[in-house]
Amino acid sequence: MREVKTTWWYSVLGLVFLVATFAGTSGSQAQQATGVTVFEGARVIVGDGSAPIENAAFIVQNNRLTQVGRRGQVKVPAGAARVDLTGKTVMPAIIDAHTHQPQTRETLVDSLQRKAY
Repeated sequence: MREVKTTWWYSVLGLVFLVATFAGTSGSQAQQATGVTVFEGARVIVGDGSAPIENAAFIVQNNRLTQVGRRGQVKVPAGAARVDLTGKTVMPAIIDAHTHQPQTRETLVDSLQRKAY
């Protein structure tokens, strides 16, 4: 299990609720009175260079991701709503996915270094 401490995970919240809606469960239905939802079964691409987590589970509590790990290894709070994402992939948001790269080597290297940063 990984404690979620990086801010990029917050960008995945919109994607999570989009996937949940696509899967047939709206975000308002998923958030029960406890304010805790566990999303289970998806492949999670963490985005830090590590291997994807297959059959993952992650906890959203009060609109914040609090835990991510393999299903069965994440402590799910009592009363949490459950959303089955089996067969889906969840990943941090891709920012600026469509760009036109510079044409000269110098400006291309500069552009790529800025994006990598």
